[in-house]
Amino acid sequence: MPVFSIVLNSFGGLGLFLFGMAKMSDGLKLIASDRIRKILHNLTKNRVVAILIGTAVTAIIQSSSATTVMIIGLVNAGLLGLQQAVALALGANIGTTCTAWIVSLIGNLQISVIALPAIGVGFFMKSFSKKKSFEESGIILLGLGLLFLGLDFMKEAIEPIRGSDAVVNFFDRFSTTPLLGLLAGAVVTAIIQSSSASIAIIQILAFNGAISFEASIPLMIGCNIGTTITAELAAIGTNMNSRRTAHANALFNILGACIILPFAWSGIYGTFIDYVTPGEITKTTVMFHIAAAHTVFNVINTVIFYFGLNTLIYAAKFLAKENKEQSEKTPIYLLDKFLNDPIVAMEQVIKELVRMAELARKTVQLAEKGFFENNEKLLNAVVTNEDALDDFQQAITQYLIRLSEKNVLARESREYPILIHSVNDLEKVGDYAKNIIRYAYAKSKNRLELPPEGIEEVQAMFKKLYDLFDVVIKSLEGRDSKLAYSAIDIEDQIDVMKAQCRENHINRMVQCKEDARAGTMIMDLAINIEKMGDHLISIAKAVIKDLKWGNKSIYPHRDIGLRTDHADGPSVVQK
Repeated sequence: MPVFSIVLNSFGGLGLFLFGMAKMSDGLKLIASDRIRKILHNLTKNRVVAILIGTAVTAIIQSSSATTVMIIGLVNAGLLGLQQAVALALGANIGTTCTAWIVSLIGNLQISVIALPAIGVGFFMKSFSKKKSFEESGIILLGLGLLFLGLDFMKEAIEPIRGSDAVVNFFDRFSTTPLLGLLAGAVVTAIIQSSSASIAIIQILAFNGAISFEASIPLMIGCNIGTTITAELAAIGTNMNSRRTAHANALFNILGACIILPFAWSGIYGTFIDYVTPGEITKTTVMFHIAAAHTVFNVINTVIFYFGLNTLIYAAKFLAKENKEQSEKTPIYLLDKFLNDPIVAMEQVIKELVRMAELARKTVQLAEKGFFENNEKLLNAVVTNEDALDDFQQAITQYLIRLSEKNVLARESREYPILIHSVNDLEKVGDYAKNIIRYAYAKSKNRLELPPEGIEEVQAMFKKLYDLFDVVIKSLEGRDSKLAYSAIDIEDQIDVMKAQCRENHINRMVQCKEDARAGTMIMDLAINIEKMGDHLISIAKAVIKDLKWGNKSIYPHRDIGLRTDHADGPSVVQK
């Protein structure tokens, strides 16, 4: 058979295999996704349990990449800690070896006899079943059939090269030069982003006699390194712990390869696998031997890093160092160990709320400076900070939800929604700061010259807003209701300044002293500042009454009530 036909048919078979595996994984996720997420969410801190769950989940959905990406997503959402996530990732590396055992069946079964009926039955179940469970089972069956059919195509396509001395000699170089085999396995897996597919290719090559069992071992080790690229890509743009989880997963496989490779080079590892795997290495059993080598590789490394988990996490932290600016944008107080002590946990939430408020203040300052100085770098920093505020909102909210599941006093349970509303208020402040970016680009694009009087008025409002920020942050930090009352007075001043700004704007328009678009932009800025003040004052009034800190009777003539039916979060009204 011409080389072109071999490559083309092999490529087509690989495509069918990957498509089938994706379909089967999709069906399994549809059936088990919610349960899996719930299990991961309620995961205990026990490392062994975490590893076993990571193994089981990956064995179910047949993709370590999918499991690792799911883990990174849960870490990014604040649902998993770094240690839990890394332990789960270790288990995922064991679970992914199940695919190799499934592939091993083609050495002992007529796969085409199984594949076509599975595709037919699966298709009809998916297309015509009225029950959701039958439809999802049909997707799994269809995917499994396509996976087997792809394997069968690859097996048939590669079979002609079994008699080629050139091909056999080429692959046998991997047994004498393991580093070359490791590199080849890593590159191929990084390209197709599936270690299961890469291992399947190795198994089929061995089944057809194109590669020896000894030469397959460094290729298999390389596949474990190459598969880490998917997790690294998934971690781009996520929080620090998510990136550290991806780095820990990569380190596990790279360091594991360094541990096992010398034994593979010397032949000890191959001899050991042959010893623990029943039967001699033949055409029909070599695939089982490769599957065993793959499983043992991951089990040995998991046992090693189980005892060295803290070292692995330390190394991941070293690779993803957090500078001062980054640490300001990441929650640091929301620790799981406090969840069983609601009073202490609430204190931790308040600390994060203070840090979030400080970040919101800095974001507004960057927006103001970027606007008036036409500084694109500062405006881009506003976007970054606003994303961080979203992360804070998500992390604090999730922490409060987890805390609410504990047995807590009525007072604490009443405070949860108030704190969530306060978090939402700060997130809204970030949204309004982001609006200023849009005004800055519009000003630059249309070459608008803002009236000096309007600029002075808006800058005075910004200054007053920072005063409000400072008072709200201090009142929240010190649980000082007296200070919180003074915040109300500052916000009243901002309202007056906005009204005066509007009146001055109208007068300048009447006297033809102001461009309409420039004047409108001044008013838009004033309105956004006033809206930010409204959200800050909601937090101050929560301190006064709803969180029941301080002495709320110091101003008995100003009773503050909370209304939680506002679309943007809590709003407050004076009674």
